[in-house]
Amino acid sequence: MNMLHYFNRNNILHIVYSKVYYINKMIACLSIET
Repeated sequence: MNMLHYFNRNNILHIVYSKVYYINKMIACLSIET
């Protein structure tokens, strides 16, 4: 049970991190273009 909870938290953190990374890449591309 504890392991499952830890995995869920880790998974959510990973998803949030990938979204932030993707948004940062998009912003970087936009700032290079202008």
